[in-house]
Amino acid sequence: MKRKLGSLGLMLAAVLAVGVSTASAANFFSAVHPQSVSGTQTTNHVFTTNAGTVTCKKVTFTGTTAASVSATQTLTPDYSECTAFGFISVPVDENGCGYIFNASGTTEVECPEGKKIEITVPFCTVTVGPQHIAGGMSYSNNAGETDIVATSNIKSEIDYDECGTSRTNGSYTGATTVTAAEPIWFMAAAELNSKGFQNGKEVEFCKFEKVGDKCKVEFTENAENFKVVENKWKPEKEEAKAKELYSVAVGCTVGALVKKAGCSDEIKAEKIEAGKTFEWCVRFELQIGQKGKVLWCWDMKM
Repeated sequence: MKRKLGSLGLMLAAVLAVGVSTASAANFFSAVHPQSVSGTQTTNHVFTTNAGTVTCKKVTFTGTTAASVSATQTLTPDYSECTAFGFISVPVDENGCGYIFNASGTTEVECPEGKKIEITVPFCTVTVGPQHIAGGMSYSNNAGETDIVATSNIKSEIDYDECGTSRTNGSYTGATTVTAAEPIWFMAAAELNSKGFQNGKEVEFCKFEKVGDKCKVEFTENAENFKVVENKWKPEKEEAKAKELYSVAVGCTVGALVKKAGCSDEIKAEKIEAGKTFEWCVRFELQIGQKGKVLWCWDMKM
């Protein structure tokens, strides 16, 4: 994740919440942002209504990562090879509608104004419009944390219109694997926070406005759950130039963090040169429970 920093100097956000301390603050992670993501069903997707079931054997999803770290991911579905209420080859028209999946387990159905998802069988149309679905979604990482398995087990929570009658008891089941060119993963196990300090005082932002200015970032809460797997300037080809502008006292070295004490890194402005921007990145790896890697980057701009 990147934090945008001040026009006159480096500004580091004081409180960085990476990962979660409760399930409601779970996050999706992307090694590269933005990047395209796609989903393919691994089981049939089944929508259960009062009149019966709608079963689709082929479901695909497309979208773009919302951020390097995000609580939500928007995906657009494409349903085909569907049967409904005893009829085969039933068309499902998405009409531009899509889903906003929240890592906490809730889902939003979003549609263009006046549009709904339409399932058409002889003498009846079933529609699903914009709404909030309170729960029923869960996520896990495939081996290597390179993609995410999304599982739907929504029970009697979907609003829909069935042949002109409004219903509120729709259910939806099905599993989907969501992949991307670069790794994506889900994490709901722990939280890593940090605080920023300047001139011995805790600050919301650190500003680098003149040579010699310093800022220290201290990783604190739940630090014992993480280890540092990378700590470097990026992009690599600009590393030498970056070190002319800034120097870093690295406390978060590669390896396990000091238990409970956490670690700290200090950045010092060596030269002020307007318009120069670099990144300093620390990659953390979760050591307990669900595995996951967190790449935390700061933009450094004079």
